[in-house]
Amino acid sequence: FAFIGLTFFFLSKVKAENPDKWPTWKPLIYELGFRNIMELRDQLATTVGNLPVVWAFLVKYFIPHVVLLLFINLAQSSTDDGVPVFGNYGGYTSWPFQILGFLTVIFAFGLFVIGFVAPDLYQGLTLLDEKTLIHGYGQGTGAQPTKELEGPDSKLDAKESSEEDGENDV
Repeated sequence: FAFIGLTFFFLSKVKAENPDKWPTWKPLIYELGFRNIMELRDQLATTVGNLPVVWAFLVKYFIPHVVLLLFINLAQSSTDDGVPVFGNYGGYTSWPFQILGFLTVIFAFGLFVIGFVAPDLYQGLTLLDEKTLIHGYGQGTGAQPTKELEGPDSKLDAKESSEEDGENDV
């Protein structure tokens, strides 16, 4: 309960700093607890169809806890012989099967840490460039940047824009 109290303490500070943005507690609680999962639901709905609000709630607040409990149950359980189930899958020998499984997990975690510490190492693996991310279009897509993205801070100058619109074609 102490952490819930701390959360509301800091939320009240945020609410006091910007009362125009957060006139009541309802939008602030929504921002903290549901905005990100609701945005994911809306993004996925364009591809997979309608997803109910209960799906978003379950994905964020229920399923992770159930998976954690199932993992804890597996980790502490043992066979009839008293041998722990975790780490002794199907009676396979430790070498090479168990060790390679653990090394695969360690390797994946290492890739994550390297990407977190030095993200530029993975620059060559992306197909998108900065212009595509900023302006929402790229070569071959046929999409054009929206007017709200063009402005004084835009990296797309008038000459480059007119060339892409086909105005300078011969």
